[in-house]
Amino acid sequence: MNMATRLAAAGSQVGLSQAQILGFATALSSVGLEAQAGGTAFSKAVIQMQVAVETGNASLKDFARVAGVTTEEFKALWQSDPAGAIEKFIVGLAQMDEQGVSSIVALQEMGFT
Repeated sequence: MNMATRLAAAGSQVGLSQAQILGFATALSSVGLEAQAGGTAFSKAVIQMQVAVETGNASLKDFARVAGVTTEEFKALWQSDPAGAIEKFIVGLAQMDEQGVSSIVALQEMGFT
């Protein structure tokens, strides 16, 4: 519940339902992330995605690249299904690792520490 509470404000702001927020909180907790650090990092990421979609800034290209789609596809997905866009980004990170590309390096290059 602590993780869900940490995600609630940012999740609501970008259009996630209560069930989606709880789902992401459960997933993050199940992989061992602590509520304080994990919730803050996840919240920052979704807010940055929202800003990237709204402004079309350089980060939009990075989010789309990791998700394996074009910037227009990522933007359209975000606008219709923010949870789906977040999931596509997370799956893209996992696939990078499977292909021998460091997702940690990719995240650092995007400004996530």
